Amino acid sequence: MTDTQEGKLLQRANALQQRINAWAKVQLLYMPSVSILHACYDTAEAIAPEEYPLWLPSSLGPSVSIESELYQYEWQLCCAQARDALHAICQGANTRARNAVSSIQAKIDAARVRYNAACNAIINIAPHVNNIGWQVEFHLLDTNDVRSMSDLLDGETQGTKSISWIWKMRGAATSEEDRKGSLEAMHIEWCKARARTMRWAEEVELLKEE
Repeated sequence: MTDTQEGKLLQRANALQQRINAWAKVQLLYMPSVSILHACYDTAEAIAPEEYPLWLPSSLGPSVSIESELYQYEWQLCCAQARDALHAICQGANTRARNAVSSIQAKIDAARVRYNAACNAIINIAPHVNNIGWQVEFHLLDTNDVRSMSDLLDGETQGTKSISWIWKMRGAATSEEDRKGSLEAMHIEWCKARARTMRWAEEVELLKEE
């Protein structure tokens, strides 16, 4: 890492620390019960700002008293984060399918981490809110889920290939252009599957005639 890069990294770390400090002050107004948790970290050894816990409702146990509406606020935040991350993953997966670039994979991996963090928070918050049906939309991602529509898993063939569930979620395409692209890709996959089915049917008929 060059001196310039180190300087930029330090500058960003300081800016992040300032935002965390401001957040902690505001948080105490609405969640005074976390004051002890903040105090423990403030007196501990130096912690990198990116590793400092924010003590959001989803990360706290039942012993910490929290207003019910705060769970709803974090729920909305995490749902938005999960959908945005899923959209980024699908964009990256499509781009990677056309052009294998390591930087694209790094962005996909980062988006998967963001998505799973939001999804874990949603799972933890779910018992505290009355929202239903979230299990249909949000699932924890594993490595095999993050693939383009044309990718094959180990052991799959063109005839047994399945499309990852990420392409069936509404967060996969957030713009009209993305939706058109996803629909076109699905149409192509459907046409391929139909062509294979018709070809196999013809082969079956030929075998019967023989």
